[in-house]
This record gives sequence, C-alpha cells and structure tokens, in this order.
Amino acid sequence: MDNQTELHLKFQILLRLADQYEQEGSDDQKLIDLIEKFQKAQQDIIKEKIFSPNEEFEEIQTENLRFLFLPFYVGLALTQIQFIDLRQKNLVSADYYIQEFLKLLDHYQLLNPQQKKLWKQFRDSKKFEFQREDKILNFKETKQLTLQIQNLMKIDDAKQARDLVLAQIQVKVYQSFDLLAQNQQEMEILKFRDQLSKDKNVKDQYQQELQKPIPKMTVWNIPKPQDKPSIFSPQQGCKHCTEAELKQELIAKVWQPTNQPTMTLDEFADMEIDNMKKQEAMQKKAMEEQKKIDEEKDDDKDFWSDQQTLKDRHWDDWKDANEKGAGNKMR
Repeated sequence: MDNQTELHLKFQILLRLADQYEQEGSDDQKLIDLIEKFQKAQQDIIKEKIFSPNEEFEEIQTENLRFLFLPFYVGLALTQIQFIDLRQKNLVSADYYIQEFLKLLDHYQLLNPQQKKLWKQFRDSKKFEFQREDKILNFKETKQLTLQIQNLMKIDDAKQARDLVLAQIQVKVYQSFDLLAQNQQEMEILKFRDQLSKDKNVKDQYQQELQKPIPKMTVWNIPKPQDKPSIFSPQQGCKHCTEAELKQELIAKVWQPTNQPTMTLDEFADMEIDNMKKQEAMQKKAMEEQKKIDEEKDDDKDFWSDQQTLKDRHWDDWKDANEKGAGNKMR
C-alpha cells in the first residue's frame, strides 16, 4: 500500500469520526485527539503534494476532493470543545480554520453568488450578520442539497461520486456561515463576561441596570380615523354613533374578559349525564337492530340451503333418466 492510499484510508476514518462527534457529541479529550489527527493529515497532504497552487478545480482527482473538508472539520471540532478557560481562544482558532475553508473554496471558484456575497460581507466588516432572507435561502438550499446527497449515495458511478462530494461541500459552506455567526455572538458574550470580572465600573453599571424596575407598558393613542367610507365600519348599528363615544366604547371593551362560561358546573354535569343516557339508549337500540338483522340472516341461510338441496336432487334425477351419450345420434 503506497503512502497516498494509506492517507486516503486514514482520512476516511477521520471524516466518519468527525460526523459521529457532530451528531452525537463527544468529550473534550476525544475532540482534541481528532484535531491532532487532522493536523497530522494536513502535514501528510503537504508532504505528498496532493494539491498544486497552479492547478484548476477540474484537474483535482475525485478521491482528493475530500481533503478540502479538513479545515472545516478542525474548526467544527474547536467550536465543540467546552473547556471554559480556553473557550475564547478556541473560538478564535475555529474562525481561522473556517475562514481558511471558505478561502480554499473561493480559490477554486466553488462559491455561488449568494455565498460570495456573504463571504465578502464577513471579510470587509469582520462582523457577520445574517439577514432574514439569507437565513431562509440557506435553509432551503441545505434541505435541497441534503435530498440530492441521499439520492447520489444510491448510485455507484465515477461522475456521480464527484457530484456527491461537491454537494457535500456546498452543505459545509452553509454550515460554515452558521458557525461564523454563532461564534461571533458567543465571543461578544465572553468578552463582556471578562469585562465584568476585570472592570469594576462595568460590573457596577451592569448591577445598576439589573436593579432598575421593569418599565411600564406604553399606552398608544388610537389614531384619528381618516375620511373613509363607514358603511361597513363598527360604528354602523352601534348605540353610540359619535366618534368620541365610539372610541370610548372600544377602549372600555379592550380589557373585558371574553369567552366566559355560560352555565354553572351543576348544569354542565346534568347535561353530561343526559348525554351519557342518550348515548347508552342509542347503543342499546343499535345492538337490538343488529341482533334482529343477524336472526334474519340465519333464516335466509336456511331457506337458500333448502333451495340448493332441491336443485341438486332435480339434477340427479335428470342424470338418471338421461344416460351419458344418449342424445348423440350422428355416430
């Protein structure tokens, strides 16, 4: 077995472990071991000269495409490590690897226009904010790609194998943007926590904010109605027909309880008992009718049985009177 074949086998094992840890979770030590193995694989990839700076994406062999996942999975593993003392440092390292993953794909022109827009926004501002439209589009694209991956995994073909890896790469791109946004939010929280522990003024200010009373609910005035047709407005048919009185009536009804009980508990219990009695009577009547039908079926069964017996007897008498072949006179 040559070095590249062995490298491919080891890397496949690492990818399976990474997917398992992503789905099921793992302890920090296993994640650290996984990161070290990925970094060892990175050195072997460089040593074997798997990639060339001048080659195009179409020139990369299909079996080598999976090596492109390496920086993504290292960044993902770093975000999964929960050791609080190194949490902030790990998030910074995770962002570095995830950005290297996106840089790599951008170099090979594997980012679509929407992904390029998000990537440019992050590079220019270093502050990644998902717009609602981007979140919806990413969710739809990921769902569609997941279905495509499931279908491609059922086909054993060289071209389909390359398409499968490309679809998996696209899913990891969308996951990368999610990770960058999540890491950024968590970094802001961790930095604020550090400020609270180090800066007494910030801590005092924060405590003062916590002790402030909850602000009262804002009361909004009802806007003055414009000159609009009122033929189907609530004002028609009400007992107050002036605008001021209608406004007061609507305000008074805002906090009135609705859907109040229309009967007492005793009345409700009596109604339930009556319903139960009616149901029992209906069930009893249905059982009697079913019994009557069954009896009629038994009588009909005896009648048709007698008719069949009589028909069989007539047929036997006819066969006795007419022997087989008696009517054939053409021999």
